Amino acid sequence: MKKSLEVQRAGGVALILGNNKAYANDVPSDPYFIPTTGVTYDNTLKLVQYIHSSPNPMAQLLPGRTVLDTKPAPSMAIFSSRGPNIIDPNILKVFPMTHFSIVSIVSL
Repeated sequence: MKKSLEVQRAGGVALILGNNKAYANDVPSDPYFIPTTGVTYDNTLKLVQYIHSSPNPMAQLLPGRTVLDTKPAPSMAIFSSRGPNIIDPNILKVFPMTHFSIVSIVSL
C-alpha cells in the first residue's frame, strides 16, 4: 500500500510493479490505492529497457479479463489453489491451507 500512496503523492495515477529476480513470476496480490498491475521479472527488465530507450515512455493500464482454455495457461499467484474446478471452471477454488474460524455469538 505504501508504494501506491507514494506514487499518488508524487502525482502518479497508476503503478506498474515489477518483480525482482527472487520473486520472478509470482503475481502480486497486495491492495493498492491506485490502479496497479504487477509484471514478471523478465517483463520488468523489458520495461526498464523501454524506459531508458525512449525520451517520453508511456504506458496504458487496461482492465483485466478472464480467458478460459488458453494453452499454456497463464501464471497464478503463489498462494492460489492449482487446477480447474471440476464442476465449473468459472468457480474459484479456495487455497487448501487456509484456515477459517467461524465464530457465532448468541445473545441470550
